[in-house]
Amino acid sequence: MTGHVDGDTVIVDIGGATERVRLLGIDTPELFADDGPECGATQAAEFTARSAPIGSSVELHRDVVPRDHYGRLLAVVTPIGLDQSLNAALLRHGWAQRLVIPPNGEHDAVLTRAEREARSDRRGIWSLCVGAAER
Repeated sequence: MTGHVDGDTVIVDIGGATERVRLLGIDTPELFADDGPECGATQAAEFTARSAPIGSSVELHRDVVPRDHYGRLLAVVTPIGLDQSLNAALLRHGWAQRLVIPPNGEHDAVLTRAEREARSDRRGIWSLCVGAAER
């Protein structure tokens, strides 16, 4: 892990090449929105930075479509030593919502359970951002 852009985009080194990686299957509140950070954006970005600190090693698991329209690599990111992906952890702690764009969807069952748990327990954006999280 070489950097963090926001809650759902990180920067990694792959064989000496720097890649921006968009966390697949989730969407965190926008840190750099035109009107300022969206509700929960700062917390999501901080959670990502704590869970996958700079210098840590991660595994990337890709799906059908390898890149988004911005050229970012799409992947489920699992920090070495953690028992769940960063994608699922953000959902489970309530700092993200599911965002599945077909044909990608291999990890949807795990992500759906994680989001359902956070919503049910009113974690993260599901309590902090009442109304705003229903976007």
